[in-house]
Amino acid sequence: QPNAIRYDKLQIEGGKLRENGFDEYLIAKEEDKIDERLAEARQLLEDRERLLKLKEKELRASKDKLDLIYCLRYVDNKRPYAIAKSLNYSESQIYRILDKIQKEIRG
Repeated sequence: QPNAIRYDKLQIEGGKLRENGFDEYLIAKEEDKIDERLAEARQLLEDRERLLKLKEKELRASKDKLDLIYCLRYVDNKRPYAIAKSLNYSESQIYRILDKIQKEIRG
């Protein structure tokens, strides 16, 4: 049985496959800049990871109960029942606080 034609990579002409010339041109043109772009992307990713770690440390060091509950729920992925048990709150109080946090995040 015939296979489906893959239009994303190759063009078909007279039953023969031929490479896409424009893609080859772009690859040849950008080949020398690939290492620079990869280094730039890596640096950006490392900066973001470092910033996230600093923000997480700041959040964990905060004395505010909203920050503590936010950290437990969204950073540590704990369920509201587990948060209520660890902080000696009722589960309904935790849900109200989480709603308050969501409203602050949305603006």
